[in-house]
Amino acid sequence: FSSRRRHTRSLCDWSSDVCSSDLGLGGGGEVSLELSVLLFTPTNYDVLRRTMRHLRAQTACAEIEVLVAARVAADVTVPPDEVGGLADVRVVEVGPVKTLAAAQARLIRQARAPVVVLGEDHSFPEAGWAAALIAAHRRGYAAVGPAVVNANPRTLTSWANYIPYFGGWSPNRESEERDYLASHNSAYQRDLLLGCGDRLEFFLAVEGLLQQHLRAAGHRLWFESGARTRHVNFSRPLPLVGQSICGGKLYGASRAVWERWPGWKRWVYVVAAPVIPLIRLRWMWRVMAGDPQQSGRRWAVLPALVWGSLWHAVGEALGYARGVGDAEERYLNYETLRLRFVTAAERQEFGA
Repeated sequence: FSSRRRHTRSLCDWSSDVCSSDLGLGGGGEVSLELSVLLFTPTNYDVLRRTMRHLRAQTACAEIEVLVAARVAADVTVPPDEVGGLADVRVVEVGPVKTLAAAQARLIRQARAPVVVLGEDHSFPEAGWAAALIAAHRRGYAAVGPAVVNANPRTLTSWANYIPYFGGWSPNRESEERDYLASHNSAYQRDLLLGCGDRLEFFLAVEGLLQQHLRAAGHRLWFESGARTRHVNFSRPLPLVGQSICGGKLYGASRAVWERWPGWKRWVYVVAAPVIPLIRLRWMWRVMAGDPQQSGRRWAVLPALVWGSLWHAVGEALGYARGVGDAEERYLNYETLRLRFVTAAERQEFGA
């Protein structure tokens, strides 16, 4: 892509004299880094094991470095036999961060590839995912989003979580330029993210605002249906409620700050909050109609969508009225260790 640079470096070996805040594992030799995948673990390496297995299976794995953010680097031991094929794996100590955005911002500044991907411990990319993202970025796009597959499709709750966040970027859709891409799983030009300066964490907390900012600066976004990742969604109703409230509050508060709303406008939206679920449901209905896999279950999933939308609207109204509060810190709880929030059968299926 236009601002593309070739990054070539020797890979680190695992040794006791490496600084504990930046531990490196690598296969040795000279490689051209094309993609930095950013992950966070609040505990240890085990929660990332499945994601790492899918990254090692990439057709372009030799062009990928993986950066793992950990509050304490010594708590995360990456087995040397589980990095085979990847250009490099590094554990970066980020200290007592309270938000995912803070950890991701630290990793973005540490990354060496020209493109960074905001990965997750519950998103498992298919083998051609990385190669498709790299190829799309070479055509000059600021951000490239993958097609997202529902990895646990057996419950209506899972679909009620998947549709509002990823339904518009399902694998049955054509690759094309988009105004928005799927959050948490998209790939960005690192230089453009660094150009956000001290606003980077703010944008990472609500990626829709980041993408809006990039488009306002004249950059283009691309949806790449050939880059597919399998995403685990909430499949239990109560965790879905908590995530919906936190997500709605974070979005509402951040939107009001970014658009510099005066107090009166915030309260207009608070009063109008009962309309928000209707707007979201109308949009989701159109999303489902455009995908054969989703359209067949529209009526069955509708009650769960209404349930989730109502709680998201509650959170959004709270965000407009009271600001973000601790919503971002609470949201981190839902965006990590995802297998706590799926059914027992699904935990067994995913090996938890």
